[in-house]
Amino acid sequence: MRLTRHFWTEERGLTSMLILLCIGNFLLSPIIEQQRVLHILARIVWLILLFDGISTLTSKKSRFILLFYSAPVMMIVVNVVQMIIGGEVLAWLEFVVSLGAFAILIGLVMTRVFAEGEVTIHRVLGAILAYMLIGNLGAVIFHFMFQQNPGSFSIPAVYSAKGPDLTVFLYFSYTTLTTTGYGEITPVHPFARNVVNVMQLIGVLYPAVLIGRLVGMVVMSPLRGSYCYGIARSPGCCPGLFTFVPFRDRETLSLQCPRHRSNRNS
Repeated sequence: MRLTRHFWTEERGLTSMLILLCIGNFLLSPIIEQQRVLHILARIVWLILLFDGISTLTSKKSRFILLFYSAPVMMIVVNVVQMIIGGEVLAWLEFVVSLGAFAILIGLVMTRVFAEGEVTIHRVLGAILAYMLIGNLGAVIFHFMFQQNPGSFSIPAVYSAKGPDLTVFLYFSYTTLTTTGYGEITPVHPFARNVVNVMQLIGVLYPAVLIGRLVGMVVMSPLRGSYCYGIARSPGCCPGLFTFVPFRDRETLSLQCPRHRSNRNS
C-alpha cells in the first residue's frame, strides 16, 4: 500500500513512525490496555508496518526472507488461538514470537537509518525510534517475567489491585533505559536484575555512541563548507563495511578503505 510504503521508502517515514510510537506509548497506552479491541487494532497497525518493512527492505532472494515473515504470521496465529483457548504454552510461544517481531522491527529501522546516503535529521529521529522500541521490548520482557514469577519485582500495590499491566512496565522500562530509576519498582529476582543491568548499559551507551555521533554529523555539516556527512558502503575488498564519509555537493566522494589508502600513499 502506498501509505505504508511511505514509512520505509522515504526518510520522513522514520519520523512518522516515531510520532506514531509516541502517540501510542504516551497518549493511547492507558486506554489501549483497558480496551481489548483497541489493543488488537494497535497490534494490527504495527504488524502491517512490519510486513511492509520486510517486503520493502529485504531482498527477495534472501535465505532469511521466510524466517522474517514467519514472526509476524506466528504472532497473529498465536494471539488468535490464545484469545480462544489460552494456556501456559501459548503464553510462552507468544512471548518468544513477540521478541522475534521486535528484533526484526528494530533491525529494519536500523537498516533504514544506516542506508547509504546523507545523514539527515530524519535518520537521527529513526535512531531515536529504535531506542524507544528497545524500551518497548524491555516492557514486554519485564511484564512476562512478572506474570511467570510475581516475586521477580517489588511493585507497590497501589498500581493495580489485579496486578500491574503492561503500561506499568513500559514506565519502568523507560526509567531503566534512561537510568532515571525512581525506585518504587525494583527487581528482586537475580535474572530480573541482570536484565535491568543490560537495559541500563544499552540506555547509557546507545545515545552516547550512536545518536550522539549522528547528531554531531548533522550539526557539523553546515560548518564544513560544501561538505556534509553521510554513510557509504566500502569497496569490494572490504565487503559489508559501512563507513561515515564526507559528501561534496550531495555526491559521494570516492571512498577508500585502509588498504587502498596505504597503497595510494606508498
